[in-house]
Amino acid sequence: MLPDFTKIKEKFGEEYNKYLQKLTKQDPLFTGIKEEYLFEGNRMSNRPETGHSESHYQKYSSELSVNTDEIIKKGPQAFFEKIQGIADEIKEEKAKFLFRTVKEVTEETGNIVDAKGKPIEFETFYEMLDKIWIDFDENSNPIFPSLIMHPEMFPSFQKKIVEWESKTEYKKKMEELIENKRNLWNDRESNRKLVD
Repeated sequence: MLPDFTKIKEKFGEEYNKYLQKLTKQDPLFTGIKEEYLFEGNRMSNRPETGHSESHYQKYSSELSVNTDEIIKKGPQAFFEKIQGIADEIKEEKAKFLFRTVKEVTEETGNIVDAKGKPIEFETFYEMLDKIWIDFDENSNPIFPSLIMHPEMFPSFQKKIVEWESKTEYKKKMEELIENKRNLWNDRESNRKLVD
């Protein structure tokens, strides 16, 4: 009977999974999303301002297939050569789940701004910012959220931002919006500190 080396295989599996998690977290879409580890249960719930919310955990997986000849020829490298493909599949699953969840939540709360397939104009952009929470740093500067858009839309949107920043009426509206958001944030922080 050949030895099984269970401890070595277990350690290899742990390191492989750590590296796989590192690869999936490197995607810019996920770097800003906070992760929290929960060690029991099959669902989670919270109480947002819109009411009670409950969801089940989402499983992300991919299949790894390495034949014996590859393992004999390359050793552990045979597994690591396929890890990027697995990471890409998991990232795709996570992205689909993220966008599906965001769509469901925004539809449920009515927090949608529809540009109707047209290029984003200032009024649409302003309405989008007006509908979301904006946090502020310790110097009271706004921390704007990341915008996710199709790569083909980005160059024209970037030009529009420069154009809007050069026009006084747009700058004034944005300053008013930021001040309003700053006041809301200060109120939220004050209430949170009182409760904590």
